[in-house]
Amino acid sequence: MNILIRSRLYPSSLCILFGRPYLPRSLCSSSSLSSSSPPPSSPLSSPSGETPICLKVGDSAHKTKIFTHDDVLAFSRVSTDTNPLHLDPSFASQAQYGVPVVHGLLTASLLSAVVGTSLPGAGTIYLSQTLKFKSPVLVGDSVTATVTVKAIRKEHRIVVMRTHCTARTPGDKNHQNHQDRVVIEGEAMVLVPGPLQ
Repeated sequence: MNILIRSRLYPSSLCILFGRPYLPRSLCSSSSLSSSSPPPSSPLSSPSGETPICLKVGDSAHKTKIFTHDDVLAFSRVSTDTNPLHLDPSFASQAQYGVPVVHGLLTASLLSAVVGTSLPGAGTIYLSQTLKFKSPVLVGDSVTATVTVKAIRKEHRIVVMRTHCTARTPGDKNHQNHQDRVVIEGEAMVLVPGPLQ
């Protein structure tokens, strides 16, 4: 059974419980913290003397993936989102885009891949993510997810990043001109696993 409870440390975030807290109980305590209160130690605090994480505003990283029909089927099974708009060509042909489209959150998951493996990297914890879906992603599209550091709150180990995804459909005009269309725009707030320099 999954239980969602709101974190008192970061009101916009959620602690996810699968029989035990995802974050330490200290982050999910019943005592409220004012916005001016310094947070307790991060659950992934670095040992004393560890090299600080070096980030600056403007730092950027990206990851590109071609989304296949197998990816859509796998995401549908895991998420239980069996909307025929994604899975049934006959149904999709009568819908707005005329063909099956990739789940929006499957596309957005590529942003999580960048955050967790590249920038800031391993150990990073998501606190919030906004998403605006600007255009559909089709099966076979090449999608590039990019994150760019927008603001740094060193004392709280928080990084705010601009996030966006672009897509290119093989054989279309944009592909020939090497111009990608924006499919997702948003902003992420994350907690990094070590002190920020």
